[in-house]
Formats: sequence, C-alpha cells, structure tokens
Amino acid sequence: MTAALWTLILVQIAMGGFDTVYHHELTQRLAWRPAQRRELALHAVRNLLYAALFLAFGWSEPRGAWAGLIIAIPAIEVIVTLADFVEEDATRRLPASERINHALLTLNYGAILALLLPVMFGWMAEETTLRSASVDFVTAAQAAHWFDLARARAEFVRILRPDGWCILIWNERETASTPFLLDYEQLLLTYGTDYQEVRHERTTAMIHEFFAPALSKERVYSLRQQFDYEGLAGRLWSSSYAPLEGHPSYVPMMQELQRIFRAHAKDDTVDFEYKTRVFYGHL
Repeated sequence: MTAALWTLILVQIAMGGFDTVYHHELTQRLAWRPAQRRELALHAVRNLLYAALFLAFGWSEPRGAWAGLIIAIPAIEVIVTLADFVEEDATRRLPASERINHALLTLNYGAILALLLPVMFGWMAEETTLRSASVDFVTAAQAAHWFDLARARAEFVRILRPDGWCILIWNERETASTPFLLDYEQLLLTYGTDYQEVRHERTTAMIHEFFAPALSKERVYSLRQQFDYEGLAGRLWSSSYAPLEGHPSYVPMMQELQRIFRAHAKDDTVDFEYKTRVFYGHL
C-alpha cells in the first residue's frame, strides 16, 4: 500500500463525507423525502462496503483467499453505484455541485482501483493461509509467469512438508512444426502487444530460476488441440498479448487469422500442437 494510494483513499473519504453532509442532509434533505427511500438504502449499502474495505486495509494486509474476498467488495460497490445513478436520475433532479462531486468521486475511485487491484492480486498469490508443513504437493498449471518468484517460493517452502514436491506445468505451443503454426507464430510476432516479453522460452528459464538452488526434473508430453474458426479466434482472444477490439491492430490481426485459417484448415479445423512440460522437485 503506497502513500499515493492512501492519499486517494483519504480524498475519497473527504469527498464522500462532504457529499453526505452537504448534499444529502443539508441541501437535498433526502432523509425527509419518502421518494428517496431506495436511494438511501443504496447509500447505506455502499457506506457499509466502504467501511469494510477501509477497515480491512487500516488494520491488516489480507493475504491469500482473504485478499480474493476483499477484491469482491469494490466489484459489488461498482454495481451499487451504478444502481444509485439510475435511481437518482429517476427520482430527483441533482444540483450541479452534486453531479460534479459524483464525477470527482468516480474518477478518484477509478484511480484507487488502478493502484489497489495489482497489489491485491499480488497478495492473493503470496499467502495460501494453509498451515506450515501441511501439504505433500504444490501444483500450479500455466500460472508460473504470474508469480512473484521470491514470495511464492517462500510460501511454497512454508506449507510443504520436508519431503514435499513442487510441480509446475506449462503447455509450450509448437511454433514451427506445421505450416499453420509457422503462420500463427508470425501473426503473434506482428500483432501481439507484448508477445516477445512473455514467450514460452522466458517462462521455462523462469521456472528453473524458481527452483534454484534446488534442482528440478522435467518430463515432456505431447498434446494436441483442434479448433474450428470460432475456437481459434477464442484461443487468440484469450491470450493476454492479443490486442482487444478497438485497438488499431485488432482488425488487421483478425483478417490475417481468417486468411491463415482458410489456407490451412482441413475439414474446417486446424491443429495446435504443444509440448506439455512438467517441472518437479523439492524446494
């Protein structure tokens, strides 16, 4: 939790307090207006969510599953706020100062989430809340590239029994075994936003770093997936490095994907070939 994040939280509290006292109580007198009963109920729910969120961060640093539960609070708050916007527009005319304050609250809350969510996702991975020396196996599939290596390794060492095993699994897509896969690889190199930084070779090197100074062993298995065009497009969209709709590269990327599919499909399908790499060892 950085000083900038705490500053934004304090600003949010100040603006929310001003909105409640000045607009809701003194000028609009919502508590005296029966038509605003639903709006006040939404305000009460939102205030409880804010209280839970700020108390959690004021008194603790939730880790593991608790961090995941805390992440749900901002998501629920966004839904409540959207419902509040609809209710306000349907039941009363907001003064200009209140609309401006609401806009500033929304912008500030977006800045809070932009700083907070990466921290929370990191906390989710750093502590499992399992007892020390309580498990025989720790397994992660297709996830090692998200690890904070030092913290994840320390947590795995903590929860593993002395002879416990760590197993990391990664599907490494073949890039040159077929003409289709050659063309698909070139598509990613051309249009992928950060494909060079997250290619499989980097992940493999990172896994060896994760086990060090202990030695890891490796088993390799063959795997094949078959896709029609819709499945192929979905496979591409699921990649973090694929540009999203609206990005300048999105349309040419999809046009190239269609061309590749038409050129290589057999019976309206194409094959993805993988090496499934299983890294295992003691930590």
